[in-house]
Amino acid sequence: MKAIAKKPRSTSTDLGQELQKIESRIEFVAAQLSSADLDLGASVRLSVELRELEAYARGLRFAMGQAPPWEPANETEPDRLCGV
Repeated sequence: MKAIAKKPRSTSTDLGQELQKIESRIEFVAAQLSSADLDLGASVRLSVELRELEAYARGLRFAMGQAPPWEPANETEPDRLCGV
């Protein structure tokens, strides 16, 4: 049987560098979203990218012990959505 090589765990330094990179990208995308010249399609794509980057940054902070796990907000009740 072949031994499976384990990937080394990321260090907090690696995670910190990745978080800085992602935060920089978040700032860039947010600045692009504030442009008045942005068309609808680009706005939608950038909004999706911003949400994905924010979620990734939240996961990195959690991995570094800087944030609690994310809990979804209970904004709507399922019964109200179904008309029950």
